Amino acid sequence: MLFEREERALKPAVLLRKNALFYRNEHGAMVGAILMSLIETSRLNETSPWKYLLALIRNKVEVRQNPARWLPWNHDQEVKNAA
Repeated sequence: MLFEREERALKPAVLLRKNALFYRNEHGAMVGAILMSLIETSRLNETSPWKYLLALIRNKVEVRQNPARWLPWNHDQEVKNAA
């Protein structure tokens, strides 16, 4: 298929749009969009989304102090530094 890779890349956004029909309010929609963005960016950087989100939760103080250091492409190094 000619556009198979492009179609797969759009699938998460289409799924979010479908799921967004059931958010109760704007805040819930915003949280859903942020989580989708973090998960997809993590996948694109070949980092486990589950491990990435878990690391963000476990290191929430450090994440708030310096969020740029905890972006998905810096994740592995920050986990090593936090240990």
